[in-house]
Amino acid sequence: MMKLFTFVIIALALSMSSVYALDLTIGPDTEFIINKDLKLKNLDADAEYSAQYYDVKADVKLGDLIVLSPKAGINTFSAEIGDVDVNGGIGWNIGLDAETKALETKYADLSLIGKYRYSRTDIDSIDIGPLSINNPIEAILSTHEWEIGVMASKDLKELTGLQIKPYVGLVYSDFKGTADMNLSVIGLEEEISTKDHLGVRTGFTVSPIENLNVGVGLKLIDETAITAAASYKF
Repeated sequence: MMKLFTFVIIALALSMSSVYALDLTIGPDTEFIINKDLKLKNLDADAEYSAQYYDVKADVKLGDLIVLSPKAGINTFSAEIGDVDVNGGIGWNIGLDAETKALETKYADLSLIGKYRYSRTDIDSIDIGPLSINNPIEAILSTHEWEIGVMASKDLKELTGLQIKPYVGLVYSDFKGTADMNLSVIGLEEEISTKDHLGVRTGFTVSPIENLNVGVGLKLIDETAITAAASYKF
Protein backbone atom coordinates (compact mmCIF):
# COMPACT_ATOMS: atom_id res chain seq x y z
CA MET A 1 0.00 0.00 0.00
CA MET A 2 2.86 2.38 0.74
CA LYS A 3 4.09 1.86 -2.83
CA LEU A 4 0.75 3.14 -4.11
CA PHE A 5 0.93 6.14 -1.79
CA THR A 6 4.45 6.90 -2.99
CA PHE A 7 3.26 6.67 -6.59
CA VAL A 8 0.56 9.28 -5.90
CA ILE A 9 3.11 11.70 -4.43
CA ILE A 10 5.48 11.26 -7.39
CA ALA A 11 2.69 11.64 -9.94
CA LEU A 12 1.46 14.79 -8.19
CA ALA A 13 4.93 16.33 -8.27
CA LEU A 14 5.52 15.41 -11.92
CA SER A 15 2.11 16.67 -13.00
CA MET A 16 2.37 20.02 -11.26
CA SER A 17 5.97 20.54 -12.40
CA SER A 18 4.80 20.24 -16.03
CA VAL A 19 1.81 22.57 -15.78
CA TYR A 20 3.52 25.33 -17.74
CA ALA A 21 3.42 23.17 -20.89
CA LEU A 22 0.02 21.54 -20.48
CA ASP A 23 -3.69 22.26 -20.38
CA LEU A 24 -4.79 22.67 -16.76
CA THR A 25 -8.19 22.83 -15.11
CA ILE A 26 -8.63 23.13 -11.37
CA GLY A 27 -11.56 23.27 -8.96
CA PRO A 28 -13.47 21.65 -6.08
CA ASP A 29 -14.17 17.90 -6.09
CA THR A 30 -16.59 16.38 -3.55
CA GLU A 31 -17.75 12.87 -2.80
CA PHE A 32 -20.44 11.71 -0.37
CA ILE A 33 -20.36 7.99 0.39
CA ILE A 34 -23.84 7.18 1.65
CA ASN A 35 -23.18 3.54 2.37
CA LYS A 36 -20.36 1.07 1.89
CA ASP A 37 -20.48 -2.41 3.42
CA LEU A 38 -17.27 -3.34 5.21
CA LYS A 39 -16.03 -6.33 7.17
CA LEU A 40 -13.80 -6.26 10.24
CA LYS A 41 -11.33 -9.12 10.35
CA ASN A 42 -10.38 -9.29 14.03
CA LEU A 43 -13.87 -8.63 15.41
CA ASP A 44 -15.44 -10.88 12.76
CA ALA A 45 -18.18 -8.30 12.25
CA ASP A 46 -19.79 -6.23 9.51
CA ALA A 47 -19.91 -2.44 9.37
CA GLU A 48 -21.88 0.19 7.46
CA TYR A 49 -19.52 3.00 6.47
CA SER A 50 -20.22 6.52 5.22
CA ALA A 51 -17.80 9.36 4.48
CA GLN A 52 -17.56 12.84 3.01
CA TYR A 53 -14.61 14.19 1.00
CA TYR A 54 -13.98 17.85 0.16
CA ASP A 55 -11.00 18.13 -2.18
CA VAL A 56 -9.32 20.39 -4.68
CA LYS A 57 -8.48 18.60 -7.92
CA ALA A 58 -6.36 19.56 -10.93
CA ASP A 59 -6.86 17.92 -14.33
CA VAL A 60 -3.60 17.79 -16.26
CA LYS A 61 -3.66 16.62 -19.89
CA LEU A 62 -0.63 14.71 -21.12
CA GLY A 63 -1.02 14.95 -24.87
CA ASP A 64 -4.35 13.94 -26.42
CA LEU A 65 -4.77 10.58 -24.68
CA ILE A 66 -4.02 10.80 -20.97
CA VAL A 67 -5.46 12.94 -18.17
CA LEU A 68 -3.96 12.79 -14.67
CA SER A 69 -5.95 14.37 -11.85
CA PRO A 70 -4.12 14.77 -8.53
CA LYS A 71 -6.32 15.88 -5.62
CA ALA A 72 -6.09 16.58 -1.92
CA GLY A 73 -8.38 17.83 0.83
CA ILE A 74 -10.23 17.10 4.04
CA ASN A 75 -12.71 14.38 5.00
CA THR A 76 -14.73 12.82 7.79
CA PHE A 77 -16.55 9.51 8.29
CA SER A 78 -18.96 7.51 10.44
CA ALA A 79 -19.50 3.78 10.85
CA GLU A 80 -22.08 1.51 12.45
CA ILE A 81 -20.87 -1.82 13.85
CA GLY A 82 -23.91 -3.48 15.36
CA ASP A 83 -24.81 -1.33 18.38
CA VAL A 84 -21.53 0.58 18.19
CA ASP A 85 -21.31 3.96 16.43
CA VAL A 86 -17.88 5.28 15.45
CA ASN A 87 -17.57 8.94 14.42
CA GLY A 88 -14.55 10.53 12.81
CA GLY A 89 -13.19 14.04 13.20
CA ILE A 90 -11.66 16.09 10.39
CA GLY A 91 -9.01 14.13 8.52
CA TRP A 92 -6.99 14.60 5.35
CA ASN A 93 -6.71 12.70 2.10
CA ILE A 94 -4.66 12.67 -1.09
CA GLY A 95 -5.35 10.85 -4.32
CA LEU A 96 -4.93 10.52 -8.06
CA ASP A 97 -7.46 9.87 -10.84
CA ALA A 98 -6.32 8.77 -14.29
CA GLU A 99 -8.07 8.36 -17.64
CA THR A 100 -6.74 7.33 -21.03
CA LYS A 101 -8.62 7.09 -24.32
CA ALA A 102 -8.80 3.56 -25.68
CA LEU A 103 -11.21 3.74 -28.65
CA GLU A 104 -13.24 6.40 -30.45
CA THR A 105 -16.36 5.53 -32.47
CA LYS A 106 -19.33 7.49 -33.81
CA TYR A 107 -21.51 5.87 -31.13
CA ALA A 108 -19.36 6.29 -28.01
CA ASP A 109 -15.80 6.79 -26.81
CA LEU A 110 -14.17 4.13 -24.64
CA SER A 111 -11.63 5.00 -21.94
CA LEU A 112 -9.64 3.15 -19.30
CA ILE A 113 -10.02 4.73 -15.87
CA GLY A 114 -8.29 4.36 -12.52
CA LYS A 115 -8.42 6.00 -9.10
CA TYR A 116 -6.45 5.83 -5.85
CA ARG A 117 -6.96 7.66 -2.55
CA TYR A 118 -5.31 7.52 0.87
CA SER A 119 -6.99 9.09 3.91
CA ARG A 120 -6.09 9.48 7.58
CA THR A 121 -8.76 10.51 10.08
CA ASP A 122 -8.80 10.76 13.88
CA ILE A 123 -11.69 8.97 15.60
CA ASP A 124 -13.67 11.56 17.59
CA SER A 125 -16.07 9.35 19.53
CA ILE A 126 -17.15 5.74 20.05
CA ASP A 127 -20.71 5.22 21.25
CA ILE A 128 -21.66 1.83 22.74
CA GLY A 129 -25.32 2.03 23.71
CA PRO A 130 -25.52 4.64 26.51
CA LEU A 131 -21.71 4.70 26.91
CA SER A 132 -19.84 7.35 24.92
CA ILE A 133 -16.04 7.55 24.68
CA ASN A 134 -15.07 11.02 23.45
CA ASN A 135 -11.68 11.87 21.97
CA PRO A 136 -10.07 8.47 22.58
CA ILE A 137 -6.29 8.60 22.87
CA GLU A 138 -4.45 7.83 19.60
CA ALA A 139 -7.49 6.54 17.72
CA ILE A 140 -6.84 6.76 13.98
CA LEU A 141 -8.46 5.29 10.87
CA SER A 142 -6.20 4.99 7.81
CA THR A 143 -7.70 3.85 4.50
CA HIS A 144 -6.55 2.96 1.00
CA GLU A 145 -9.10 2.97 -1.84
CA TRP A 146 -8.54 2.14 -5.48
CA GLU A 147 -10.48 1.16 -8.57
CA ILE A 148 -9.80 0.36 -12.21
CA GLY A 149 -12.18 -0.15 -15.08
CA VAL A 150 -13.58 0.91 -18.44
CA MET A 151 -15.90 3.82 -19.24
CA ALA A 152 -18.08 4.70 -22.25
CA SER A 153 -19.00 8.34 -22.90
CA LYS A 154 -20.63 10.40 -25.65
CA ASP A 155 -20.39 14.12 -26.42
CA LEU A 156 -23.94 15.30 -27.23
CA LYS A 157 -23.06 18.82 -28.39
CA GLU A 158 -24.23 18.15 -31.97
CA LEU A 159 -27.64 17.00 -30.69
CA THR A 160 -28.25 19.44 -27.84
CA GLY A 161 -26.16 22.48 -28.76
CA LEU A 162 -24.65 22.23 -25.28
CA GLN A 163 -21.37 20.54 -24.49
CA ILE A 164 -22.76 17.76 -22.32
CA LYS A 165 -21.20 14.31 -21.97
CA PRO A 166 -23.01 11.43 -20.20
CA TYR A 167 -20.94 8.41 -19.19
CA VAL A 168 -21.28 4.93 -17.74
CA GLY A 169 -18.50 2.65 -16.53
CA LEU A 170 -17.79 -0.70 -14.91
CA VAL A 171 -15.01 -0.94 -12.33
CA TYR A 172 -13.27 -3.35 -9.97
CA SER A 173 -12.68 -1.57 -6.66
CA ASP A 174 -11.02 -2.31 -3.34
CA PHE A 175 -10.95 -0.69 0.09
CA LYS A 176 -8.48 -1.52 2.86
CA GLY A 177 -8.22 0.16 6.22
CA THR A 178 -6.61 -0.04 9.63
CA ALA A 179 -8.11 1.31 12.84
CA ASP A 180 -5.59 1.80 15.66
CA MET A 181 -7.35 2.64 18.93
CA ASN A 182 -5.87 3.27 22.36
CA LEU A 183 -8.83 3.65 24.73
CA SER A 184 -6.62 4.17 27.81
CA VAL A 185 -7.92 0.94 29.37
CA ILE A 186 -7.63 -1.27 26.29
CA GLY A 187 -5.97 -1.12 22.90
CA LEU A 188 -7.42 -2.35 19.64
CA GLU A 189 -6.07 -2.75 16.13
CA GLU A 190 -8.60 -3.70 13.48
CA GLU A 191 -8.15 -4.62 9.82
CA ILE A 192 -10.96 -3.44 7.55
CA SER A 193 -11.87 -4.45 4.00
CA THR A 194 -14.80 -4.06 1.64
CA LYS A 195 -17.38 -6.77 1.01
CA ASP A 196 -18.17 -5.87 -2.63
CA HIS A 197 -15.75 -5.19 -5.47
CA LEU A 198 -17.68 -4.75 -8.74
CA GLY A 199 -19.27 -1.35 -9.24
CA VAL A 200 -21.04 0.87 -11.75
CA ARG A 201 -20.09 4.53 -12.32
CA THR A 202 -22.46 6.85 -14.16
CA GLY A 203 -23.16 10.55 -14.50
CA PHE A 204 -22.47 13.46 -16.82
CA THR A 205 -20.26 16.50 -17.32
CA VAL A 206 -21.45 19.77 -18.84
CA SER A 207 -19.79 23.00 -19.90
CA PRO A 208 -22.35 25.80 -19.33
CA ILE A 209 -19.88 28.52 -20.28
CA GLU A 210 -16.47 28.56 -21.92
CA ASN A 211 -13.66 27.06 -19.81
CA LEU A 212 -16.02 25.92 -17.02
CA ASN A 213 -16.90 22.23 -16.53
CA VAL A 214 -19.41 20.87 -14.03
CA GLY A 215 -19.98 17.19 -13.29
CA VAL A 216 -22.33 15.04 -11.22
CA GLY A 217 -21.98 11.28 -10.77
CA LEU A 218 -23.23 8.18 -8.99
CA LYS A 219 -21.36 5.16 -7.66
CA LEU A 220 -23.51 2.05 -7.38
CA ILE A 221 -23.41 -1.65 -6.35
CA ASP A 222 -20.04 -1.80 -4.54
CA GLU A 223 -21.06 1.37 -2.71
CA THR A 224 -23.70 4.07 -2.85
CA ALA A 225 -22.14 7.48 -3.38
CA ILE A 226 -22.74 10.85 -5.01
CA THR A 227 -19.96 12.90 -6.59
CA ALA A 228 -19.93 16.53 -7.70
CA ALA A 229 -17.16 18.60 -9.19
CA ALA A 230 -16.47 21.88 -10.96
CA SER A 231 -13.32 22.96 -12.74
CA TYR A 232 -12.08 26.01 -14.60
CA LYS A 233 -9.52 25.98 -17.40
CA PHE A 234 -6.71 28.49 -16.98
